[in-house]
Amino acid sequence: MFTVSISGWGISARQIMHNNRQLPGPSSSKGTIKLVIRNQNVTTTSLLRIYTKKFGAQTRSRINFLRPGRMQFLIYSLPGGATRQWVKLSSGRIRRVASGNRSASWANSHFYYEDLRTYSLNNYRFTKLSDTAVQDYKKKRVPCYRILAVSQFSGSVYSKRILFIEKKTWQIRRVQFYQRGRHTKTLTNYLFKKINGINTPRLMYMEPVGQKGSYSSLLLQRIQFNLPLSSRLFRRSSF
Repeated sequence: MFTVSISGWGISARQIMHNNRQLPGPSSSKGTIKLVIRNQNVTTTSLLRIYTKKFGAQTRSRINFLRPGRMQFLIYSLPGGATRQWVKLSSGRIRRVASGNRSASWANSHFYYEDLRTYSLNNYRFTKLSDTAVQDYKKKRVPCYRILAVSQFSGSVYSKRILFIEKKTWQIRRVQFYQRGRHTKTLTNYLFKKINGINTPRLMYMEPVGQKGSYSSLLLQRIQFNLPLSSRLFRRSSF
């Protein structure tokens, strides 16, 4: 593994993705996030709090908007399985997000409801492309593997993705999203920081293709990992 991590010679796409999935992750988290949405010359800013907790293989997430408004989201996601999502509007009305609406905008941003679910490696066929580099927040070049991930299930919004995996850390630095073969948007992760042994991107930046000046960003302002969270927080009955 030492030789592979230095040179990358002979390593398969599947092994690269496996190494990424083996990175330490939290059993629970609580964080405060700043959401910025820019569409041409109009910019909106929101502050939200996010909670996550693992229930066996399933990950449950709750997202509460603190301002403006009081919109909330509840998500049950099982890798390779069904994902259930609900939204609670500021009026208090609750509705379930239909599976056919996965390509709808989440909170009027450039993120889709599809982007809030978790995945299994078995959902994709992976192919290793030529190596490349991406720029970090300070414009420094970061050597990366480039992996083509083609969806193997019909319910996906994206026909394929191209992932840029940092060679040194196995972290996902960038993802290019394709719908029906067309590149539609790009996600870039910035400002990685090790928090409680977990290498965490503190800035996620989503750019739609062909819409110059438009983007959505999620800036992590505060995060706590592996803390006790009440299961009641994630129950549908208490949402």
